[in-house]
Amino acid sequence: MRDELTLGMAGDLLMPADRFEPDFAGIFDDLSQLAHFGIWEHAAIPDEVRWSRTMFALCGAADTSCPTMQDMHSLFPAGQFTTLLEEADRFGTASIESQISTAGGDRKWVHVVARSERESERVTRRYGLVRDITVERIALQEVTRLAERDTLTDLRNRASMLARLTDIQDRENAVALLMLDLDGFKDVNDGSGHAAGDHCLTEFSERLKRLRARGRMICRLGGDEFGIILESPDDVGAAEALAQEVRRLAQLPIDWQGGTFQLSASIGIATRPASGRFEADQLIREADLALYAVKARGRNGWQRFTFEMKAEADNRLALLHAARGAIASGEMELHYQPIVDLQSGETIGREGVLRWRRGDGRYLAPHQFRPVFEDIQLAQSIGDLVLDQGLRTLAQWKRQAWPGFLSLNVGPHEFRKPDWAGRLLTSLGRENLTPADLRIEVTEDVLLSKHSGDAASACAALEKAGVRVAFDDFGTGYASLTHLQEFPVSIIKIDRSFIKPLGRSAASPAIVQAICQLATALNKTVIATGVETAAQVSFLRSVGCQIGQGDFFAAAGSNRDGSGLAVSGSGR
Repeated sequence: MRDELTLGMAGDLLMPADRFEPDFAGIFDDLSQLAHFGIWEHAAIPDEVRWSRTMFALCGAADTSCPTMQDMHSLFPAGQFTTLLEEADRFGTASIESQISTAGGDRKWVHVVARSERESERVTRRYGLVRDITVERIALQEVTRLAERDTLTDLRNRASMLARLTDIQDRENAVALLMLDLDGFKDVNDGSGHAAGDHCLTEFSERLKRLRARGRMICRLGGDEFGIILESPDDVGAAEALAQEVRRLAQLPIDWQGGTFQLSASIGIATRPASGRFEADQLIREADLALYAVKARGRNGWQRFTFEMKAEADNRLALLHAARGAIASGEMELHYQPIVDLQSGETIGREGVLRWRRGDGRYLAPHQFRPVFEDIQLAQSIGDLVLDQGLRTLAQWKRQAWPGFLSLNVGPHEFRKPDWAGRLLTSLGRENLTPADLRIEVTEDVLLSKHSGDAASACAALEKAGVRVAFDDFGTGYASLTHLQEFPVSIIKIDRSFIKPLGRSAASPAIVQAICQLATALNKTVIATGVETAAQVSFLRSVGCQIGQGDFFAAAGSNRDGSGLAVSGSGR
């Protein structure tokens, strides 16, 4: 619009000299200089060309020269200005965007508008504007680059990957998509800082840029996640060969401040043959599922997508959806199992164990819906449910003068919450409960999580306040003894896998006895879980185990009908 308006004014200006006032011409030259455009005119009769002062400046020419039409043509790529004039002669006006070469050898982007005048079907005059848009064009190119590129590595980004996959689909070419994560990257980021993490990402990206594969596009999708598109691979093994090379590059040491980082790569592969219709999002999801399968089996490898993976993922999504509904509708509930003094046979406490009540009346134990706990939001919602329901039930029992304690399990995701221990102690006070009324059980999963430091601090605060902390499933982890030394716990719960073989295995009695002796030496209480027979009770008493829990005393029961408190702990 601005060019058209100015062009109309220029039409009045670019007349023979006696047609306009010199002062007005000077003002217009000043205006054109401020607006970064030059004005040109070609009069057919007589055959002469005139330029404004700003046109000379824009073209890098001395304003003492006499421009010609050949000068105009030489500014533009071959034939381009001719085409512009032909279109203006035919339609009255025309415009282009083009690069020009100035007299000084510079390259500029310009927007050119041309207009033609006729008399008796003959072109008598052409004139127009040449506006310098170099700054605008460079800014547009930078905006485009930022929209298509990752700022850290200068690799293509997710939007570029989606656009490329869509283009391949439209052309019905074969494609292989590799989705990969850097194994060990989070440890670098958490342990050495983001600068070290960024260095690893840029170094690995430079290695990927040197990959030699026809039709490949390399993208960084965020964090340590990368994607590689292989268009029209040479054969079915090309994707696997590329995956092997990527693994090799990932395993090369990365130098950093006098030390080295050692990483690896997990890679998922999804493919489509030529003429095979696909959606870009679906192909990405398949490669992600294959990547997930590699991680599940230990990382540092590659895997092709299979339809069994999709069925498993669909089942998992359905399970997560059902779990959300179960939490909202009250189908997730605590059952309570007695914790018994092995010497007196009296119930001294209860453990709240989570159960999922299904529509057919069956109850599922947590190990039967384990994928639900891999979802952080669901895991935290279940943790809130367990604590809220458990404390309310315990308060109800205390009003009935029950003297025992309640033990509740806490998962690793609970310790992601700020001041979790403080809020738990506040909840105890709100229910008129004391710290001695509650025990917290943690497994080695908590101690091995990246929030283990937060977990240790929270458990130390609880122990100091009087809430005793138990190490659950003791003996099943690879570093239980180390954690027992470093983690603030008062209670050791021997896993049922050591209790069940008692009387049938020569090793189990020795292991159980050793754990009991270790606990005594460390001044910690021992609880045996999974007790099922009188013979087991007798042996546990003989080796100094003070407390037991299992179906021999009573199975876990619901408190919905008030029966939870009535469960006997005297044995069968």
